[in-house]
Amino acid sequence: MTQPQPPITGTTHPLPFDKLSPRDFERLCLWLVKREGYERAEHLGAAGSEQGRDIIAWREGVLWAFQCKRVQSFYPKDALTEVKKVLALPEDQRPAVLVFLVTCDVSANTRQKARERCKQAGLECDFWAGTELDEKVNHHPDIVEKFFGSPIRKVFQAVVSPCGLAILTVGLILAFVLAASIFNIPTLQGLLPTPTAFAPASDDEALIIVAEFDNRSEGQLVGVDPSSSIYDFVLLAAQDNPESNARVERFEQVVTNSRDAQTLGELYAANLVIWGWYNSLGAQPYVELIGEHTIQGEGIALETPTPMAFYFLNEIPSQSAYLGLFTLGMTHIVVESSAELRQAISFFDAAVSSVVEGTRVKPWEAYVWRANCYSWLGEYEIALQDYDRALYLNPEDAPGYFNRACAHGNLGDHEAAIADYTEAIRIKPDYAEAYYGRGFAHFNLGDHEAAIADYTEAIRIKPDYAEAYFSRSAARRELGDYQAAIADCTEAIRIKPDYATAYLNRAIAHSNLSDHEAAIADCTEAIRIKPDLAEAYLGRAIAHSNLGDHEAAIADYTEAIRIKPDFAGAYVNRSAAQRELGDHEAAIADCTEAIRIKPDLAEAYFNRAAAHSNLGDHEAAIADFERYLELSTDPHWREQAEQHLRELRGE
Repeated sequence: MTQPQPPITGTTHPLPFDKLSPRDFERLCLWLVKREGYERAEHLGAAGSEQGRDIIAWREGVLWAFQCKRVQSFYPKDALTEVKKVLALPEDQRPAVLVFLVTCDVSANTRQKARERCKQAGLECDFWAGTELDEKVNHHPDIVEKFFGSPIRKVFQAVVSPCGLAILTVGLILAFVLAASIFNIPTLQGLLPTPTAFAPASDDEALIIVAEFDNRSEGQLVGVDPSSSIYDFVLLAAQDNPESNARVERFEQVVTNSRDAQTLGELYAANLVIWGWYNSLGAQPYVELIGEHTIQGEGIALETPTPMAFYFLNEIPSQSAYLGLFTLGMTHIVVESSAELRQAISFFDAAVSSVVEGTRVKPWEAYVWRANCYSWLGEYEIALQDYDRALYLNPEDAPGYFNRACAHGNLGDHEAAIADYTEAIRIKPDYAEAYYGRGFAHFNLGDHEAAIADYTEAIRIKPDYAEAYFSRSAARRELGDYQAAIADCTEAIRIKPDYATAYLNRAIAHSNLSDHEAAIADCTEAIRIKPDLAEAYLGRAIAHSNLGDHEAAIADYTEAIRIKPDFAGAYVNRSAAQRELGDHEAAIADCTEAIRIKPDLAEAYFNRAAAHSNLGDHEAAIADFERYLELSTDPHWREQAEQHLRELRGE
């Protein structure tokens, strides 16, 4: 596996590696590893460096690790320090070969000591150092061009006269026309490009194409290439988040409009094409969602204090990469699919990692939507962390507070939910959904008056808010205002005629008023709309029992249990109907099953105690009544249980 080493010479290599930042040098190394034929190359970044690996890649089934060193000197102790880090890795992460990419020459002594230590641990060690590294890079002109620029580009950068720039630009255009005629370079402008640049997307990957940006500076900017930096940003973000399964390709022609971007994307079965333009005042990136629409970036202007190099190498690339990756994440928002939500999270991860510190790009949307995905997946604690990050970056985001409130509520922290709903309302006073959510939190805390007040405000803002009418009916029913509850359910049904649970709520209110026939009619309508609504069968069964039709009640309880096998309440209520028919053994069996499902269900102990008592098993009845008293806080039924106990004990 070790490649033959060229001789070390004292010749100074011409490529100015020392002019590159450490990050850019690592990017260069990543390009080189790929161009040298290694597969599945990944840049591990700072975390990888701590483990002696900046890059990992595979060749012929063997894992290689690459350590990138842009240094003036590299001694044995430096090499052994990095080897030690690699040897500290778990066995399943340890590479078979460690390669040092070093910008300075490395002595034979340093090489020998590093190889000996690696050999002791069963690893091979290689060096691409000094002139060796220079020769490898020079074998790949695209790397030289990207990181150091071509000789022509350097001449352009040296010219400051507008006239001179205009002349040289004409020469460049002429050169391009000649090259196009010789090599048949495809152009868009109504013609399909020849699909030879890279392979179309496969079914299991997301393809992102970064097209050349249009230079509209009229010769004032030469040697500026934001599309190249955008490509690097998207590529590194995708590699840092392999779960996204994204492939990033560079299309080295200018795309100037949405139509051509769509054509390019369709040709390669891409998901996204990033294109745009720039001039001396700023840049405008666009993200083309293939088959959908164009999303325009902010088009951040080049402010006077902003260094031009930072602007074109960091600001615009970071914005473009973030916008593209975030957009891809949004295409996977399918609440019903956990797999799609996980894919969305991977793109939001990549979007966040594409943001460069010091730029004006604030990834609060990615944090919010990643949090939403975690919430839909039921991972509320993780979601809260992302909502916190998003609101730190954008403290006036009313939907962010609303969504964080929902996560708090799902974790049972209704006080925190109320605080966030209140903040959302402060920012957006006509936020009907926030009033509704706060009402729901008040309801869960037992503050039904406050709940009604918030539901009423939600209805004032949004008069056709069926869910608010429905929830207000529940709060009114809890306060014993059954007629008002029926009125609210009726209004909810008027707005939303197929609102099954509104029929069910109205049925319960009818039962509270002893109108059991109306309750049966509403439950039957709820079942017609939603045949698998187990609670509607339960409600109808209770109404049947209240009318003395225990056989019909048992049939409905049984259907509720068939739909929802862990429906403890249906078992308890069926036991009561069976006891009314004198089938005490069946009643005991149903209560026992209810207790198995829900061990602290007080009513099940009361009903089972009564059945045991009816069968003359006083000892079992006493035990169940005592357990009921331990669990129940209902004063009426506690008094009944205590009376039964006195009778069973002969007191």
